[in-house]
Amino acid sequence: MSGILAKLLRRHERNQDPTTMSATEKSALIDSLMGEAETLRQQNADYAKALSERLAGNYQLHLNERPDGTGFFYGTFRDETDSSHRVDVMPPRDIWSGDFNAEAAHPTDWVVYLDGEEVQRASSIGALSVLAAPSGE
Repeated sequence: MSGILAKLLRRHERNQDPTTMSATEKSALIDSLMGEAETLRQQNADYAKALSERLAGNYQLHLNERPDGTGFFYGTFRDETDSSHRVDVMPPRDIWSGDFNAEAAHPTDWVVYLDGEEVQRASSIGALSVLAAPSGE
């Protein structure tokens, strides 16, 4: 089961005990979960596109369209010297979709890491700056 579906199922299980649900109720829950999962997949793709456009500037940046199991959007950034750098972007807690505890995410900020070092954070994608190569490169 994908991380998104598992997360949604855990959220719904808190509200309803699946062992006491009828077959019709279970079917409706599955349909609902699948719809929510598709919505989340599309939102994640939209976030990845917006992040790429905002952070790349005139450089090459490729982010996966959905977060990895830890909840980060990740990819590679090529700077002006054509050096490749790992980029990880932690979304705010309210849109977190990782497989582990969302408490690790910042409550309100997008946090950007370049080669494992935090380089910026902002409360919206629009407030993030174009990435630059780490100093000393």
